[in-house]
Amino acid sequence: MEKARTEYRASLSWMKDVSQELDPDTYKQMEKFRKVQETVKKTKAVFDRYKLDCLQKVDLLAAARCNMFSHALILYHNSMLQFASASAQAFSEIANSCQDHNKFEFSVLKELSDMKPEDEVTGALESDKDNED
Repeated sequence: MEKARTEYRASLSWMKDVSQELDPDTYKQMEKFRKVQETVKKTKAVFDRYKLDCLQKVDLLAAARCNMFSHALILYHNSMLQFASASAQAFSEIANSCQDHNKFEFSVLKELSDMKPEDEVTGALESDKDNED
């Protein structure tokens, strides 16, 4: 394709040079211009054919990549579905087993931060005296 592109660009450059020197009144120069014009048309057709082939290959590779990803994603989707089903079943079993437990009532007796250091010492001494009795 690169060779065809180079030939096409060279023929365009040749056509530019010939057209700048063209004198429409002389038959020989007109024949030369027509010859160059025909060469440009042929090289453009070859280049366009290669360009189309290249675009088709790129499209084919993109389609193959999408197909490969879809196959990989099907396996991933199925494994995620199995994991989600197993997790849902495990969580429902845990929820059912938690319903059997007794409910606890929590109540705060006294917060420790409210106690002063003096109260702690006297409270500890009083509890020791109660234990001795």
